[in-house]
Amino acid sequence: MYWLTRPPLLRYLAAAMLIATGLAIELRPEPTLPHPFATASIPPGTTITEADVRFRDVEAGLLPSISLPAIARVPIASGDPLIPAMLSAAGESAPEGWWSLEVPVPLGAVPGMDVLLVSDGLVEVTGMIVAVLPGDDFGGGPIGLVAVPPDSAAAVATALNENRLVPLLGG
Repeated sequence: MYWLTRPPLLRYLAAAMLIATGLAIELRPEPTLPHPFATASIPPGTTITEADVRFRDVEAGLLPSISLPAIARVPIASGDPLIPAMLSAAGESAPEGWWSLEVPVPLGAVPGMDVLLVSDGLVEVTGMIVAVLPGDDFGGGPIGLVAVPPDSAAAVATALNENRLVPLLGG
């Protein structure tokens, strides 16, 4: 008499709990964090503050975190998320012990970029742009404050003084 046996209530309860747990896991909200997105087009060299961005919630861990204020290293389109590769730290300074000198730099140079300083093939030094001043009204290009390692500072300064120094920006 099979129809008179007790129904498997514990199995039904276990199956219902398994389905409820699966639904709870599947339907739970994803953790999100606010991340800055550009509100307008931002040219390179512009200091970006919280007034220039709008924070949107994105999935946690999707985009790396950044700190503001920062300086745009590349052109940023309106609506683009800000990521560390696009930015340099505002107020970036020269590494400890390095010497800084003013060098004419190409357009598009922004603080934090590496610059290769070449002179007649004799001097080849990798430096870092610390600050960029705009060009003058007489057609002069931008002037960058470039930090160089102490062991090559004298050679770079001599080449700069003799107008034999060419700065190259990495891409």
